[in-house]
Amino acid sequence: MTYYISLENKVSTYPQTDFMAFFNKKVRTGIWQQRSAVDTFYGYVINASASKCIVISQGRSESLVKYAEFIYELYQNGYTVFMLDHQGQGQSTRLLPNPHIGYVKSFNDYVEDLHEVIENVLNPLLTDNNQGNLQKILFCHSMGGAIGSMYVLAHPTVFTKLVMTAPMLGILIPVSESLTYLMVKTVLGIRAFFGLPLGYLWGQTNYEAGSFNENKLTNSELRYGVFRDMMTLYSQNQLGGISFTWMQQAITAMRDLRLKASSIMLPTLVFQAEQERIVDNKKMTQFVAQLANATLVKVANAQHELLLEQDEARTMVLSNIYDFIESDHNH
Repeated sequence: MTYYISLENKVSTYPQTDFMAFFNKKVRTGIWQQRSAVDTFYGYVINASASKCIVISQGRSESLVKYAEFIYELYQNGYTVFMLDHQGQGQSTRLLPNPHIGYVKSFNDYVEDLHEVIENVLNPLLTDNNQGNLQKILFCHSMGGAIGSMYVLAHPTVFTKLVMTAPMLGILIPVSESLTYLMVKTVLGIRAFFGLPLGYLWGQTNYEAGSFNENKLTNSELRYGVFRDMMTLYSQNQLGGISFTWMQQAITAMRDLRLKASSIMLPTLVFQAEQERIVDNKKMTQFVAQLANATLVKVANAQHELLLEQDEARTMVLSNIYDFIESDHNH
C-alpha cells in the first residue's frame, strides 16, 4: 500500500506547514480531572472514515504538540488519533513546586491515568462518533513504551496491537542499574530523614535548549530545530531533568517489565535505533525476545527519536508501522 508520509521538505517551512495548520485547526483538546486532583491534558482528532483508533503514549518530557507531524500523518492515513500528556509533563498537572523537575510517585500512576482517560474520555468520544467498535492500537515512544507495556499487562483486551519506538526497558547510565538504584534509594532515605524537598538527580537541571551538535536524539537538524522551536513557542511544555524519585520508580518499573515480558500476548512491533544513546538496546532486545508475538526492527543511521529522524530512516519506520497496523494476521 501507499501511505502518506511527511518529508523534510514539508517541514522546512515551519511554522507554516500542513501539519501545524491541521494541528491548530482540527486537533481538539481537553482536560480530565483524575483522582487526587491531577489534571490530565489530552488531544484528539476524529477521522469520520477511520478504520482504527491510534492511542499515543508519549515519552518523558514530551507533549501533544511534539507529535503534530505524526498526528497529521495518522489522520491522512485514515485513523482517529488520541493522546494524553502524562502527569508531571506537557500541560498536565506538575507535581512539585519546581515544575521543571521530572517526577512521578509511581509508574503505576501513569498507567492508571491512561486507563481512566480511555474509559472516561476516549470510549464515550468514540461511541458519540459511531466509532465505538473501532480497533484500538497503542503507539508508544521511549518512557511511553514502559507505560504502554505495563498498561497491556494490566488491561490485555483494550488494544489489539502494540507499536513501540525505542521503548525504555533499560536506561544507559554511567554505573550499573543495581548500583544506581541503591545510590538513589540511599539518597531518598537521607533526604526523607532530614525532611529535605524532592530534588533533581545529580547533574540534572531545568529545561535547556541544547544545540543540534550536542544532541543525542536525532540526525535530522531540521526536525531537531522544529522540536526546539516548539518548546520555545509552547514554553508551558518545557520540562527539565529527572528527580531521584523518578529514577527509582523507572528502575522499579523496568525491572518488573523485564520479568513479566512473556505475559504480553499482543502482536507487537518494536523499533530499535542503531545509534541509540538514551535507552539500553541490550535490555530492549532481551525484553522483545520474551514477548509472545513480537518483531524487532533495527533502524540504521538513526538515533533515539525515530519520528524526528531524517527522511530515509523515518519513512522506513512509518511504512513498517502502517503495514503492521493494516495487516489482518497476528504476524
